[in-house]
Amino acid sequence: MFYALLVAMFSVGLIISFIASRLFRRPIHAVIESIVGEHLSAAWSKFMTFALYVVGISASFNLYFLEQQLMPATENFTPPELTPARLMLELFRSCLDALQGITWVMLMFFCFSLIAFALGKMLKPR
Repeated sequence: MFYALLVAMFSVGLIISFIASRLFRRPIHAVIESIVGEHLSAAWSKFMTFALYVVGISASFNLYFLEQQLMPATENFTPPELTPARLMLELFRSCLDALQGITWVMLMFFCFSLIAFALGKMLKPR
């Protein structure tokens, strides 16, 4: 059941990252193109897509819970039982964590893009 959870968490992160990268592909490309120009925008857009995938997939894993599953049972510790209900809860948490990670990446991207765009307008000779 542990390996099923691991594969399911990876799949959730991959699917959510795919959807988010498709939804934001054009806005990301347009923002980057307005800041760095057409010649660099394709490379930077690919980098942002890669960053979305990395953050989405890595954020979908609850490492503390996975580590608890691998720890042996002792007098003071019993690993949590992985029931179907717990599996669904962990998948739901993976979904929310992946969305939260992607949201933070997009927020940082658009904040820094806004700053770069404003600086470019201020420093542009008239």
